[in-house]
Amino acid sequence: MREIWISEFFIGLFLFLALIRTRVKKLAALAGIVWLPLAAFLLSIGLFPAYGFRPEVLPLAAFAGLAALLHIPAMISTRGRARADTYPEKKPPFSLIAGLLLLALVLYPAFRFSPLEPAAPDSEVLSFTLRDDDTRRVFKVRLYTAGERGNSRPLLVIGPPVFGATALEDVCAELAGKGFTVLSYTRQGPASPAEWFRRFRAFSAGTRSAAANERGRALEEASRRDLLAVLDGIAGNPELREGLSLFDTASKDDLFLAGYDTGASALVLLAGNPSFTRTWQAVKGIIAVESPLWSLYRQEERVFEAPPPDAGWFASMRAGLGSWAASLKPKKITGLREIPGAVLPVLYLVSDRALEAKYRLKYEAVFGSLKAGKKPAVLAAAAGAGPLDYAGFPSKYPLLSRLYNGRQEDVWKDREAAGGTARIIANFAAVILEAEETGDVPLSVEPLPKGIRLESGNWNLKPIGLY
Repeated sequence: MREIWISEFFIGLFLFLALIRTRVKKLAALAGIVWLPLAAFLLSIGLFPAYGFRPEVLPLAAFAGLAALLHIPAMISTRGRARADTYPEKKPPFSLIAGLLLLALVLYPAFRFSPLEPAAPDSEVLSFTLRDDDTRRVFKVRLYTAGERGNSRPLLVIGPPVFGATALEDVCAELAGKGFTVLSYTRQGPASPAEWFRRFRAFSAGTRSAAANERGRALEEASRRDLLAVLDGIAGNPELREGLSLFDTASKDDLFLAGYDTGASALVLLAGNPSFTRTWQAVKGIIAVESPLWSLYRQEERVFEAPPPDAGWFASMRAGLGSWAASLKPKKITGLREIPGAVLPVLYLVSDRALEAKYRLKYEAVFGSLKAGKKPAVLAAAAGAGPLDYAGFPSKYPLLSRLYNGRQEDVWKDREAAGGTARIIANFAAVILEAEETGDVPLSVEPLPKGIRLESGNWNLKPIGLY
């Protein structure tokens, strides 16, 4: 049984007892039951710090909060010397049947979409922190290793998605099982509500609105700075624990970089930066998952004609007011700017929505970057995969995965998405390392299922799905 179900069961039990108390004689005499809705509400709120943001619990928490409010007079009557008849209990605003139906409705998503129990990890997980002295940023780092230790395993540095960083755990464990040493990082420190709003705005309208696009570019720049800070920390071969350093568990010459959403955009842009590739020659390839690439979009340019020199003051004023009013209108996105060609091999992972015409605009920059690359590049779209599925959301946040699902029949179910994602990445990295001819490739590769759609750009290597 899933651990979270225990708490959800007691929340439901407390609310059930409070609903039926006045209809059951033996329960009506137990005055303490009126406090159970408040206990249910506090317990439901406690699920969020314990399990992270759980959208499927929100209706249950709201129902528990409403029940607690309705029971406030009854709770007051049980305090001190007050008697129940001093504060006569008001009838609930809904019937018993309606209340029980509402309880069932809010309990269903809480149980149906609760996170799956994590699979027993075959990998060892080490935790440490990296600090950027220049910006005083602190990064929480988790290192996943499996099998015998040695410095022949490729190092995969993976940045988190903007939403739901904890969902990556299953993906990282699967990647470690494929032969990588996986280093995941998250920047410590909470984001303000205003920051969360800016993020949602960028993701919802970053390819249409110039203002939302600017917010998206700022997020991409922040992800770029985070990545470079982490790479600088890695270059110092940090100590994992006494007698064990990073490059005792991974190769310092075979480095792969992976990122989600804004982090993926930062990687694609860095892959087209000659300065970055010269500095980090150990980077063999990058994996960009659902990269929005807002920085590649061109904003609307406005030119306002000035009135002729001989125009009267009224005409000049009217033209000035017209230009001012036009300048207040929100700017739009008019297309793509020149796309820098990546000089590193790139694997793009996208939802199967990218293959449909009505979603093509959102992925226009991805397909443009795929074709502009100067090194082998490939785009993979798994049938049924939504924008969140490559990050492990089907097992950690099933409700969000369902809300943002793909359009075709699923090739993966639940936890299979993490393993399938790891398989595509491992196959891609194996082909790249094999082309380098550096010796044995310590990665586990498997044939890909038929539901994986592949599109290539400048790809002259072995297909990543055939072994």
